[in-house]
Amino acid sequence: MKFAVMADVHVNLSALRAVLGEVRRRGYERVYHLGDAIGIGPYPAECLALMLEQPDFRFVMGNHDALFAFDLPSPRPLWMPREEFIHHQWVRAQLDAAARAAVRGWPYLIEDDLDGVGVSLLHYALTEDGRDFAPIVHQPTPDKLDRLFSEVRGQLVFYGHHHPVSDLTGRARHVNPSALGCGPEPLARLVGVHCGPRGRVAVRHHAAPYRQDEVFKAFERRQVPARKAIYRAFFGGVN
Repeated sequence: MKFAVMADVHVNLSALRAVLGEVRRRGYERVYHLGDAIGIGPYPAECLALMLEQPDFRFVMGNHDALFAFDLPSPRPLWMPREEFIHHQWVRAQLDAAARAAVRGWPYLIEDDLDGVGVSLLHYALTEDGRDFAPIVHQPTPDKLDRLFSEVRGQLVFYGHHHPVSDLTGRARHVNPSALGCGPEPLARLVGVHCGPRGRVAVRHHAAPYRQDEVFKAFERRQVPARKAIYRAFFGGVN
């Protein structure tokens, strides 16, 4: 079994196309996306349509996905900045009811046995009700991640949400492939997993270059709300 794991596409179409080419080139049989397919980027409809038409994709729910799939809080909650609220309204306006229905069906957790290897895939550690996410651990260690993901069963735990790449082993091996769609470097990151005989596993980190300038042009051409704040927070202050 050979499969790929990616996270946080955040509707970056250039990065998504680059990583799909990498998936095909390396011959991965299945792709798991760890949440936040939408939000932040400039191409909501195009990215989501491209992801949904891939026959070998499996999805889990992210926080941005949930804000689209379910009701956006109204009036704006105090914890959500005004610019962010307007951005989420814009995202919802770009997508239709069929897209919303598709995203609403995504689970918050996938747990599989792949060639004898227990694998857990989720956007981030879940709250007790299984419908929200725990606070981010910004400086993860094996012990902290073991405690954070104590409720999942897998020997391999794949997660996103916190955008830097991480790969740490405690009770389980905890792998964050990094945010595919937003980062200071024009690199679309994914993880490839090879499951072999007798539970042997190889995990490989890959990065596909993409045209980040095309993304910034799309932000401006489409007048994406909160784009200046997005540049500062997610692209290293570029632009």
